[in-house]
Amino acid sequence: MLPPLPDAPGFPVYGLGPKYDGLRWLALWNDPKRPWTITLGHGEPDSADCIYVTTQFRTTPDSRGETRGERPLLFDAATDAVWYLVNATEANGQKRKPLAEREMALLELDRDGQLTLRGWQPTTIFVDDRPFRSFTRTVGHATATVLEASPVAITVASRARQPNVPLVEVSHRLIEYRPPQAGDYPAPGAG
Repeated sequence: MLPPLPDAPGFPVYGLGPKYDGLRWLALWNDPKRPWTITLGHGEPDSADCIYVTTQFRTTPDSRGETRGERPLLFDAATDAVWYLVNATEANGQKRKPLAEREMALLELDRDGQLTLRGWQPTTIFVDDRPFRSFTRTVGHATATVLEASPVAITVASRARQPNVPLVEVSHRLIEYRPPQAGDYPAPGAG
């Protein structure tokens, strides 16, 4: 089980706004000393209606633990979104490897570090009541949206087609997002 975050992350973290009244939980974070990616779950884990919001502060380190500045933060967010789409769609019978290769081929990074998201639809998401240009990709029933809201990139993903959900900074309310505990959601098969 994932332990609670030890400290405030040091960057803005986003989640669903106050109109969302369902279960909020800490789904994933990467480094206990200095996290750079935090994923918050909204809804019952493993349900089709669950929405994940991932905030990424810096690019993912390479195998030596170093980050390289030549790739935009949005590329890492889109890569995470692709893996979410692949994993969510695989549950519907599609094979992971060919789907992952096809989806990753849609992310084009040129020599100047400019990212093109082929096949992703331009959309708008409101973050703290301000509109942000975003990009949405749907594979099967799963949907992911990515955007850059400096100094972070944000991914919103769900196994169901997600509504255009407004996001708010929840850094000051991370205590509300704890790892899910037994009893937070019904047991499989419970009605």
